[in-house]
Amino acid sequence: MDEKELQAFSQLLDSKLSPFHRKLDQLDIRLSNLERQLNTLSGTTGEIHQDTSRMKEQLDILYGWVDEMELRIKALEQLT
Repeated sequence: MDEKELQAFSQLLDSKLSPFHRKLDQLDIRLSNLERQLNTLSGTTGEIHQDTSRMKEQLDILYGWVDEMELRIKALEQLT
């Protein structure tokens, strides 16, 4: 093959492969978007975990307060 034939062959390959390159570019964009969304979700999940831990701590305090009030009420009932 001479240089002209190689050039023509190269152009033919480029034209035939062009749809695949466009599709790969689209897939790269979609993958980047998915990675960005995943990172956002990971951050949100971490926040939810922290908020859930704080809520559990507050509920534990509330349950302790309820238990203490129950004991006080029983003690008052025994006095009457």
